[in-house]
Amino acid sequence: MATATINSMGTLNEKWGICGFTSALYALYEHSPRQKQKGLAPAAETETRMLAEIKTFLRMLQADNRADLLNKIEMFTRSFGGKWAAFEIDKYIERINASVKVTNPANLGDFSIAMPPEALVDYLQRMCELKLAKILTGKESDPKELILGLSKSSMKMYNGLAHWVYQSNGIVYSWGQQFVSLENLCSSKGYDGVAWKIAIT
Repeated sequence: MATATINSMGTLNEKWGICGFTSALYALYEHSPRQKQKGLAPAAETETRMLAEIKTFLRMLQADNRADLLNKIEMFTRSFGGKWAAFEIDKYIERINASVKVTNPANLGDFSIAMPPEALVDYLQRMCELKLAKILTGKESDPKELILGLSKSSMKMYNGLAHWVYQSNGIVYSWGQQFVSLENLCSSKGYDGVAWKIAIT
């Protein structure tokens, strides 16, 4: 295995649609030397560790009676259609619980889950301790560091939101890769543009 770096934050997003979580972990990697020392990068590459992180977040929302956010996550995930059209968080958590018995990560199945903007901000504040994270309204000048929600015309919720990426000093991070510009990523991956901007600090 190559040496774990910031790119490790997004590698699991290559096989699962968990871009909200991985984009937040890119930001956490940049802002938390303590988490780097504790092994954040190797953990982000480990399926069971990532699933435990997602489950913890969902359980905390349940414990805090945040039915509003849980319902939004559920409905947004369903909007991707296909096998996700009947997505239920309780069943998703049951699958995570069962995953500990799977010895080969290749047999885990798909653990994609879609994060609406409000849920992603909550995750940044709650789990990553980035307390100043917020959705930008468009009136502010863009900071050098953002989580960007990219749109596709085929998507019908949240202004066409289809994918989250992390951007810092002009470099865009996603899927364990780095892109020299947002335009380069959008043109190569088929996104229309930016639908959401979340400031980290």
